[in-house]
Amino acid sequence: MGCCSSSGTDPLLLLSTRDGTDISKKPKSVVRSIGSIRESYTIIKTLGSGSLGNVFLVKDKRSGLERTAKELIKSMMNQNELEGFFHELSLLKSIDHPSIMRIYEIIETTTRIYIISEYLSGGQLFEKLVRCERITERISARYLCYIILALNYCHKLNIIHRDIKPENLLFESDAPDAHLKIIDFGISCISNFNDNDLQVSVGAVNYMAPERFKGQVSIKSDIWSAGVILYTMLSGRLPFQADTDAKTAKMICQDTVDMHNTVWRNISTEAKNLIIHMLKKDPKDRPTAEEILSDPWMISYTRSTISDNPIDSDALKNLEKFNARNKLEKSIFSFISNQVMGTIETKKLTNMFLSLDKNGDGTLSLDEIEEGYDALGIPAPVDLNDLIKKIDGEDDGSINYTEFIAAAQDWSNIAQRKELEIVFKIYDIGGDGTLSLEELKQAIPGIKDSEWADFLSKADLNGDGLISLEELKNYLTSNTQ
Repeated sequence: MGCCSSSGTDPLLLLSTRDGTDISKKPKSVVRSIGSIRESYTIIKTLGSGSLGNVFLVKDKRSGLERTAKELIKSMMNQNELEGFFHELSLLKSIDHPSIMRIYEIIETTTRIYIISEYLSGGQLFEKLVRCERITERISARYLCYIILALNYCHKLNIIHRDIKPENLLFESDAPDAHLKIIDFGISCISNFNDNDLQVSVGAVNYMAPERFKGQVSIKSDIWSAGVILYTMLSGRLPFQADTDAKTAKMICQDTVDMHNTVWRNISTEAKNLIIHMLKKDPKDRPTAEEILSDPWMISYTRSTISDNPIDSDALKNLEKFNARNKLEKSIFSFISNQVMGTIETKKLTNMFLSLDKNGDGTLSLDEIEEGYDALGIPAPVDLNDLIKKIDGEDDGSINYTEFIAAAQDWSNIAQRKELEIVFKIYDIGGDGTLSLEELKQAIPGIKDSEWADFLSKADLNGDGLISLEELKNYLTSNTQ
């Protein structure tokens, strides 16, 4: 993964959006730990292996939730690659979208780095393509919608994935309506990948845009890859494929998209037109992700999938009641929603978020929230702007995915919720049953000293400079009842 820029600056160092916002400084709910992975996780089995290490299925001893642990062996990377990896990781930790795999924790030892992320148990889109000869237009549109929603969000942050392919698209579960998520952001920058080098992993060349073979890359390169995936889902075959990577690359750069096979007789003209536009040789002629979301074919098939997800009136009421007193409290509620709650528990709210996000940019604006109230036929709060300010932990005038999931829940019973105990254990790095200020600052970065002082004055009831679980419960309960 990299960042698109018109300057000659190293893309790994560009941790900013197009409007200049430094996203590397945004609050993150990713834990960074030093020590053995076995202290917090039980390794269940090996899911796969690669040149840099293995991928394990693990269980978090603190929460009981299953996670994926990707192992990176330091000796397999040089210093520049290690530094590049950590720069990319800083950017990746700031990504917050329901169609992108979540990262929860980074564990570092003297010899290895482990990336702990959500376990997507539904398997790869690649596996589904192997099992199915073809995928219907309706289902293909739904899968493409998840991909494009994620790309639209990333591209607005100037982030390019660079390796969109079916192997990097995983279903969150085996359920028929499971979300499809993009994985493996940033991993390509670790390997000695060269856009001019055709000696890449088997199958990767088939999804590469023509400009990639000239050493060029842009956000439109991801659009090409998504177009290849759509072509493959509908026809059951790749648009460009030869017996060698070099010949395949030549086809990609020179040949036109072939739709003369009999299978295309049953595919709608609208679907074929979208593919043709996504597979234009010149990147400037390809549509943006935002334009694809408003394409007639996409709208006709995805309206029932995304736009008609029910909007829950109780969730909107919870938004109104959400009253985190400060950035610290917002961070705790977001951490619970992001780190501890499973996808099954948050699925209803996730679908509601996608329904409210009319322009598909991965955030909710004041107008989009107001439209949600209108859809239910109930008046929006007069102080809707103030409501958004209460929820908006990043002070950017909109509500992101994790902020919405956190604020749309009923926290009146926070003291009884098991998730708070799990979060306490995660924060308690020393494992002594109390939280020191140092542990809290490490777990929740970006909080001002004045806010920490105010927190301790209210939460530390016995004045010992440490926070117990009961004291944390009392502090949060005092503002949620």
